[in-house]
Amino acid sequence: MAMSLTSTAPSLAQRFSSAATAVARRAPTRHIAGVALPAGVQPAAIRVERSRSRRDGETTSQTAVTMWFGQGPALPGAGSQATVLRGALRLGAGVLGAAAVAVLTSVAAEREARLEAMRPRRISAGG
Repeated sequence: MAMSLTSTAPSLAQRFSSAATAVARRAPTRHIAGVALPAGVQPAAIRVERSRSRRDGETTSQTAVTMWFGQGPALPGAGSQATVLRGALRLGAGVLGAAAVAVLTSVAAEREARLEAMRPRRISAGG
């Protein structure tokens, strides 16, 4: 189950927090991302997205907070070990690929020079 809050003004998020606090006033509360939740409720994942738009001299700012309760989405965490390992492997493959191209270019140049030296040359009588 996903609950999403989208606001075009910061005051909307503050009003949501105040409403959540009022609902859970009698139960012990905990605050997550500025939202008061009853003690037994714990989100599985929280995503905060911000976007800004500029058009025709107007600027708008939007913040979206999405909370998953129960089972969250199957997303990797920020800077997870798999992401770092994947980046390192890509970097290593890129360096090895560049080195292989350099070696093959050198070998091809040497072969071309050898073939050029072995070709018979025509001597023409000037005239």
